[in-house]
Amino acid sequence: MRRRPVLIRFENGQGSDDASGYDEMTDRAYADYAGGTADERARRALLRQAMEKQDFKVIREEWWHFDYKDWEQYPILNVKFEDLGK
Repeated sequence: MRRRPVLIRFENGQGSDDASGYDEMTDRAYADYAGGTADERARRALLRQAMEKQDFKVIREEWWHFDYKDWEQYPILNVKFEDLGK
């Protein structure tokens, strides 16, 4: 089974190998997964550092999934991105 990439390289639009695919529910998806290559771990760490710098917290079971520090204060909405701020 081919995994869908989570991270995309800006310079060429190609997906990178991230040790797990998006919505993959295996040990590889855990934020503290120590396997994979050094490059995969470095990309995960870079994403996590950038997100945590903006007050997001990684979800333990999904290295690509983050919640904002105050997420409980905001209702779940079904609004198109284009309609935000109107």
